[in-house]
Amino acid sequence: MRNLLVFVIRNNALFFFILVQIFCFSLIVQNDSYHQAGFFNAANSVTGRVFTIYSHFTDYFSLRDVNEKLAKENVQLRNQLKLNFADTTIKRNSVTDTAYKQRYSYIVAKVVNITVNSVSNYITIDEGKAQGIEPGMAVIGPTGIVGIVKDVSNNFSVVLPVINKDFHVSARVGKDDNLGNLEWKGISPYEAELNDVPRQAHVKTGDTVVTTGSSVRFPNNIAVGIVEKGELKEGSNFYNIKLKLATNFNNLTYVYVVNYLFKDEQQKLEQHAAHD
Repeated sequence: MRNLLVFVIRNNALFFFILVQIFCFSLIVQNDSYHQAGFFNAANSVTGRVFTIYSHFTDYFSLRDVNEKLAKENVQLRNQLKLNFADTTIKRNSVTDTAYKQRYSYIVAKVVNITVNSVSNYITIDEGKAQGIEPGMAVIGPTGIVGIVKDVSNNFSVVLPVINKDFHVSARVGKDDNLGNLEWKGISPYEAELNDVPRQAHVKTGDTVVTTGSSVRFPNNIAVGIVEKGELKEGSNFYNIKLKLATNFNNLTYVYVVNYLFKDEQQKLEQHAAHD
């Protein structure tokens, strides 16, 4: 406190000058409408900028809550899509009994850990056995397929993503829906390969690659990627197709775990048929 008083006494002339300037400025503003308008316009501009910066600041820190709410809304809407229901219509002569039975349901989860620079990448999500997740379930994202659940604990799951050397799934491409096998060679987290597509297929750059829906995992028509290049090697009967993946794993935040509600019934029937 003593040092502050000494500082004020030593610089009393400066402080007096500043006070006089403020007093003169206030007189000018109060008695001249032109300067008064200019002052308030400048004040409003500065205030507006301050509030804009503050708004951007608060919006940034509220993004996580907004994204979480959007993800939950998306999973509710996804559960209502027509592709999640099986048509159990029964036709008896001219009488039609129509009913739809739900085929898929979805569980939203947040990515809490992910690797993209290894040949054995993995994703950890914050939902597990307690939320109904089981190994083997498909995982999709906002723009396409993500992977398959490999291991689960009570509240977490580890996902084997598309960008893992051990991931394989069938997919179809082109206007004739030709089947191929999706593989990742460990080169880029943005690209993969679709192999074993027959040479009779009409594959061209820009074609969409989607899931087949023939397994007990992925629903039909989920985006896999876009064809970047298709090569038909001499003497080979199959294309080697390089595609750009639909999912960007570098900014993946929320995913949807797919629960195929007919899985047990289908698997039991297929196992029974295989043993006959």
